[in-house]
Parts: sequence; structure tokens; C-alpha cells
Amino acid sequence: NETGRFYTAQMEDRPTNVTGLSYLSDVSTPVAGDSTVVEWVYNFANQTVDKSSRRELFRVGMPVYDHPVKRLIFRNGWLYVGHGDGSVQSANNGGGQNKNDALGKVLRVKPTARGSAQPYTTIGNPFHGDSSWLPEIYAYGFRNPHHLSFTKAGRLIVADAGRDNIEEINCVIPGRNYGWSERAGTFIHLARGKLLEGVG
Repeated sequence: NETGRFYTAQMEDRPTNVTGLSYLSDVSTPVAGDSTVVEWVYNFANQTVDKSSRRELFRVGMPVYDHPVKRLIFRNGWLYVGHGDGSVQSANNGGGQNKNDALGKVLRVKPTARGSAQPYTTIGNPFHGDSSWLPEIYAYGFRNPHHLSFTKAGRLIVADAGRDNIEEINCVIPGRNYGWSERAGTFIHLARGKLLEGVG
């Protein structure tokens, strides 16, 4: 924006000592890479990124090197973040259905001014104030929400890559459940079958 602030999403090496880092969620046996969302400041005068401006908003521990943080998009001061489910190991344990982790979710935060005690706020999110939910969650039940965009009318559209049977394009409503890993599009994962076989 006009202040020069911009944001990047990437997987970074997981530090040996994670004390003091802000994890939205972590796993018991993480791989050596975390999903991270970072704020930077661009210097318009000399047309360079100020490397010392790095401010980490959050990171997410990953069970495998697959389906990590995805696209970022801004609207009306809010930063929307697609995050994958962490692949099959996560999906077998609930995937995007878990209330208290960032896997398989669309997240939303409002970055605060530089120098603020906290890098963002979640006031206004559908689960803000509910201690049983991660307050950064905007919508849940996604497998691999790799593309986010807004219509001219302001509706959030999320493209979610399916596993084998179907792809999804979701018109997202705040707080709603989009099914994964209990279902994929119109296919329901049946209790008697595995994720790849139990569809009907």
C-alpha cells in the first residue's frame, strides 16, 4: 500500500529453538519447515525492500512438506490467508475440521500499525471471543485452498484443489464449514471406507 507495507507467505526453516515465536498451531512431530506470513516495508525512495523491517505475523507448524500456506489477498484492511491441510497425515486426523489449528483453513487478520504490541487483531472475525476456536479462522474445511480472489461485489471466492474426485470453487461465507476432510465437493467420505475409497 502507500505506506510501503507488503506481505509474503512462504515455508521457512524451522528454528531449533522456537521460544518466543508466534505459532497459530503446531504439531507433535513437525517437519523442519514452518508456514510463515511476514510483513515488510518497501522504500519508495531507493526502490528497495528494507530487510530490517521484517515483522513476522505468525507461523504454522507442519506435519509434512505438503499443502502449506497459500495465497494472500487484501481487502478493506484485512489480510486473508489460505492454508492447506498439511496433506494426508493431517486429513486422517480431521484435516480442516479441527477448531484449534490453522490447517485446512482460510485465515483472516487485520495488521496493526508498526510498533504495536501485537502485529494484528482478529476483532470482527466469526470466532473471535470463542475460546474453543482459533480466532484467526475465517472459514474452515479446506484441503488445499491455493487461490483466493474477490468479486466486484466483495464476495470471497476460494479455489480448493481436490484429491482424486473433484475440484471446488467456493463462495465463502464467514464461519462456514466447506467439508474437507469429511467430504470433497459432492462426494462424502464414508465411515466404512478410506479417504481415497470411501466416497458416495
